[in-house]
Amino acid sequence: LDSSTMKPSKTVCMLNGKLISYSRDVPQSGFARAENGDNPEDDSLDTNGMFPDESLNLYAPVFHPLPYRSFLGHNQDILDIDWSKNNFVLTGSMDKTVKLWHCDRKQLLKNFPHPDFVTCVKFHLNDDRFFISGCLDHKARLWSILDDEVSFEFDCGDLITSLEVSPGDNKYTILGTFNGYVIVLLTRGLEHVYSFHLSDKQDKKVKDVTTRDLPTSRTNTHHGPKVTGIECFRAINDMTLKLL
Repeated sequence: LDSSTMKPSKTVCMLNGKLISYSRDVPQSGFARAENGDNPEDDSLDTNGMFPDESLNLYAPVFHPLPYRSFLGHNQDILDIDWSKNNFVLTGSMDKTVKLWHCDRKQLLKNFPHPDFVTCVKFHLNDDRFFISGCLDHKARLWSILDDEVSFEFDCGDLITSLEVSPGDNKYTILGTFNGYVIVLLTRGLEHVYSFHLSDKQDKKVKDVTTRDLPTSRTNTHHGPKVTGIECFRAINDMTLKLL
């Protein structure tokens, strides 16, 4: 309690048997005082450690309410963002660019132009001097930031709508496309390893495809559900790579 006002100076709650306090004034009504894990003297705190009085409105902010920094540079919507282990930030946009930022710098660091909308960007997990971009021109590109150029590229023949890299070793890059293709590439060189196609919801089938079956033109494109996101993880029991 605040000795001058005799009002509570902190919000407290019980979590897993521990007393947790937050620096925030709360209404005096319904407030129960507990110290060092002792049972409260007021009935407003029940035996399960929960406040029944909704007027307390416990508040534990995770983020500061104001942004740390705003980056201005894109002139169209931002479609994807990725954050590296060294606090660099990539943004891909409908203005056909990828832009590189750093949290401690106000100005743009580098600009990487593309021929169409950039739908997805991802830093190389082990070396953030490189990143991969997915574009609506059907191409995935592995960029060297220091050289400011494309090191490798792969044309999947369809609009790229999602991108993921395998955890840990960063060995594989997985693309998802507008017409339901999922394509697995070696990150180094962006070489094709494996791909399959998701059919419509009525069939609920997955069809393996080779590079010759990829939609290199409109005539051989098989339509399917758009792949809007990919999660990649390793199974706990055998460490095999799984896709979600």
